[in-house]
Amino acid sequence: MLRSALGDRVSESATFPAMLAENVEIEHPYAPDGPLCIVGRATLVAHLRDTLARFTVERAATRYVYHCEPRGAVIVEFDLAVRRSGKEYKQQCVAIIETSGGRIIRYCEYYNPLAAPAPDDEAAAGESKSVRP
Repeated sequence: MLRSALGDRVSESATFPAMLAENVEIEHPYAPDGPLCIVGRATLVAHLRDTLARFTVERAATRYVYHCEPRGAVIVEFDLAVRRSGKEYKQQCVAIIETSGGRIIRYCEYYNPLAAPAPDDEAAAGESKSVRP
């Protein structure tokens, strides 16, 4: 989905982590436990490994893509469906993505936290709102 939306703004890469700059900033301003900011590709990969162990992304489908000039940000509206504990949750999301040098340098995703799966009690207790290397 992202490769198609970003086109030639990112280098051809086999994996999502390869599309990210080393010091990428990922933001979720409306995360269920409050704003979340993750800094750094390695930190994000570790976070995703933990997060994706708790739920499965069933579908991600692009609705609209807006290319903003001259800064070069891309806004992507998309539908997302995830499954957690046998229950499917659907979202309409918006991501603002900035790139530089063929890599994603900033990714900010907006979604409805009320429709998002609630975090596990043990995961929420140990999770920080800001994650840095």
